[in-house]
Amino acid sequence: MQALFNCETCFKREECGGVTQLGDSISLLGCFEPCAGCTKKRRCNFTCPTNQLEFVKRISAVGMMTPFSRERFPSLEATRLPRYLPLMQGGVRFLRPVALEFAALNLAEVFHGDRKHGIPFGRRPMTAESLRKEWGLRVDCGVILSGVSNDANLERLWANHLAVDLAGQVASLGVAGVIAPNFTFWKDKPRFHNLWNRYRMLRMCERFAAAGVPVVPHINSTHPADWDFWLGYLREHPELTAVCMEFRTGNRKMDVRDRKIAALLDLSDRLGRYIHPIIVGSIDAASAVGSHFLFYTAIDSTPALKTIHRQRSAGSVDGFPLWRTEPVESGACMAEAFEGNYRDHYEGVMKRLTDGPCKRGIQERKPAEQRVQEPLIGTIQSLGDWLPLSHS
Repeated sequence: MQALFNCETCFKREECGGVTQLGDSISLLGCFEPCAGCTKKRRCNFTCPTNQLEFVKRISAVGMMTPFSRERFPSLEATRLPRYLPLMQGGVRFLRPVALEFAALNLAEVFHGDRKHGIPFGRRPMTAESLRKEWGLRVDCGVILSGVSNDANLERLWANHLAVDLAGQVASLGVAGVIAPNFTFWKDKPRFHNLWNRYRMLRMCERFAAAGVPVVPHINSTHPADWDFWLGYLREHPELTAVCMEFRTGNRKMDVRDRKIAALLDLSDRLGRYIHPIIVGSIDAASAVGSHFLFYTAIDSTPALKTIHRQRSAGSVDGFPLWRTEPVESGACMAEAFEGNYRDHYEGVMKRLTDGPCKRGIQERKPAEQRVQEPLIGTIQSLGDWLPLSHS
């Protein structure tokens, strides 16, 4: 571990970007100073070089000393994805399939265990037909699995995905693709922990791809070097046409959201080819993306959650549905209630999303060699106040 003596000599210095001062007062935590977990009272739970045994174990488990695969991934047919996708949630009783042509399901929820019958995570027998029946979908319904979830579910996925051959199971379900798990990027934890999370996500992507499953990487960032990494990664994988960003937590703040979207647009410009953003958790963020991207997809769980909470649409104002509580008899089928909620929410979403010609559509873009390259995020100096600081 002598190579990790300090930030300047670290073997991941180039990929990480190093510790830097951002603006007048914000400083990202370095890996070689005590973090929140490095106290005498409790053991550090982060990927921190000061905890050498755990650190070596973690970076070895994700192959951090070896490069990512350059093998071509199966291509996601992004053109199949509609402008809006509802994310289905557990807790709704459907006695018949709901009228959906395409839906999103949560990857961790799909492979939940069954405590009642003593079946652990990922061990329930499942087929393409049984998956759709369980979630109240038609047998011909298109499905994309979303790895965007809370930390507990993400850790469960990581801890079990090899033992249960998660990639092989997903390959048998006839899904259109998988959105990679969005392991958290932190501002106040060692940068190595963020790199470790990125390696976890992309190693899972490689295993899904090896099983023949199209993947959508999730873009997380707390540093300009993160965006430079994604530029290089997408250049190495031109078959990756879609990327995902989540706007449910810290990214929901308007100023952070706008910085993230500006950085995503700059990434697309520097890449020199079109990408299809999949925006999870915020219709407003998807609408902002629609000002710059010709094709994109918004995903949220509003229709399902409103149905779970026994709420039904009662008109709308400026595209925002109004909701009323309506009790449902025990054991009743909730397909009709969901379909009504979905229909009204969909109409509101379409009003809020950007329609018409894209401001910077692919038809208007000049070839990369003809554009004046003024990267928004290439260096700390050029980035200034636009650095995306929210963890996602």
